[in-house]
Amino acid sequence: MKILNKFEQKVIFPVSRLLSFILVVLLAIVLVGGVIYVIKYDSTESKNNVTFDDISQVINPDAIQKKDTSINYPKNLEKYFSINDNNKILGQWLSQIDGDKNKQDFVDNLSKVILAAEDDHSDMNKVINTYRDLKLAKLKADLGIEGFANTAKMGFIVLLIFMTMLSMMLLILILLQFSMERNLRKE
Repeated sequence: MKILNKFEQKVIFPVSRLLSFILVVLLAIVLVGGVIYVIKYDSTESKNNVTFDDISQVINPDAIQKKDTSINYPKNLEKYFSINDNNKILGQWLSQIDGDKNKQDFVDNLSKVILAAEDDHSDMNKVINTYRDLKLAKLKADLGIEGFANTAKMGFIVLLIFMTMLSMMLLILILLQFSMERNLRKE
C-alpha cells in the first residue's frame, strides 16, 4: 500500500494536474478559434468578385447586355426586354438578386405574370414595374429568414463547442476530486 501511495503522489497526481492544465488550455484555444471562425471566416462566397459582365458594362455601356447563361429566359420576355434600355433594366433588376436559383425564379415568375397580363389586356409597364417591386420585396424577406437560419447554425456550432468544453472541464474536475480524495485519505 505504501508503494501505491508513493506512486500516486509522485506520478499520478502530477500527471493528472499536467493533463488537466493541457486540456483546459486546448479547450480554451478551441473555443477562441471557433468564435473567430464564426465571426470572420465562415463566409463561403466572396462579395467583391468582379465578373466579365461588370467589365463589359464599363468598357461598352451602350452594347446590349449579354444574358446570363445560367438563366433560361422564356420567349415571351424577349418581346418586352429585347430593346437595349429595357435589357439593361432587366439586368439591373437581376443584379439585385443573389443566387442563380432566385434569378431564375424571378424570370420564370415574370414570364407567367406577363402571360396573364396579356390575356387581361393590362398596361404592361405598370404590371412589370409592380411585379418587380413586389417580387424583390418578397425575395428580400426570404433572405432575412435565410440569414436568421445561418445565424442560428453558427450559434449552434458555438454552443456545441462550449458544451464540449464544459463536459471536458467537468471530467477534469471529477478526476481532480478523485485525486484529492486519495491524497487526503488517512493511512
